[in-house]
Amino acid sequence: MDRSRSPADVAAEHEPILAAVLGRDPDAAAAAMRGHAAHTGELLVAQAAAENGGPAGPAGIALIRDPTGESTT
Repeated sequence: MDRSRSPADVAAEHEPILAAVLGRDPDAAAAAMRGHAAHTGELLVAQAAAENGGPAGPAGIALIRDPTGESTT
């Protein structure tokens, strides 16, 4: 977290998940969680690529998102 996002960024990303759970809206909770997991995956792929000397390419992002942009996780 400390490398790519601030604690405020992390809290803001988790807020829709919590709101949906507390609101007992499973569809919204699932969508928020999928978006969160995909975003986190993208950050981790970018971080790993940077640590290995290069940018994250489309192939790395394709591991996380399908061609429609939906999370595969």
